[in-house]
Amino acid sequence: MTTTAYSNAFFRDPADHRWLSPFPGEFVAHHVNGQQTGQNFSCAEAEIEPGVGQPLHIHHTIEELLYVLEGEITFALEGRRFRSGPGGVLFIPRGSAHAFRNFGNRPARMLGVFSPSAMDGFFEAMEGQLPSALPEIARRYGIEFVGPMIEAEPA
Repeated sequence: MTTTAYSNAFFRDPADHRWLSPFPGEFVAHHVNGQQTGQNFSCAEAEIEPGVGQPLHIHHTIEELLYVLEGEITFALEGRRFRSGPGGVLFIPRGSAHAFRNFGNRPARMLGVFSPSAMDGFFEAMEGQLPSALPEIARRYGIEFVGPMIEAEPA
């Protein structure tokens, strides 16, 4: 592993990122985790396969920022929809119902920043679990699922 620490700062080589698959068709690598930031924030990259996304949910204890790196993602936030390609940013205050989905025909990539850093533990806990484990694991991390996956807009 090529991680070089400078006091509390560090550099990690891209080849050293450990990719998790917490959900079918979604791959996540934490670039910065809570242990490295005193639990203040974490930063992860996600690759989302076509047709894949997260259903409507609420983070009761964290705030989230999602930045589209590649592809196209449709977001739902508090009853509004946004479709974005690279460069689009969505800030999600704690307590806000939100969802996302890749309706494109190729994988999309996003960068997520979470404060405080609980999502790194959530993704680790979901690795290798059956979907039936999701509600209990989510509850431990202050996540509540409140609705279905978002559907494509009518043509």
